[in-house]
Amino acid sequence: LALEPLSRVDLADASEGIPAALLLGMTLGTLSFAGGMAFGIPSLVLLGLSLKRGRGIHPAVYLLSAVLLWWLLVR
Repeated sequence: LALEPLSRVDLADASEGIPAALLLGMTLGTLSFAGGMAFGIPSLVLLGLSLKRGRGIHPAVYLLSAVLLWWLLVR
């Protein structure tokens, strides 16, 4: 049940598949949901910007990404 939403991720689209895989991998690797989110959300933003899809990302996600990057650096 917890992994059912992963079946809806378009893995062929790198801007969706890579952040989802990174988030899942880091969550399992760090044994922390916050740790996985702290890697997954900024990777979504960075990939979106690098693929010139930054306008499709909600401004709140940019803010959340900055907060999570700060959390990673302080932690």
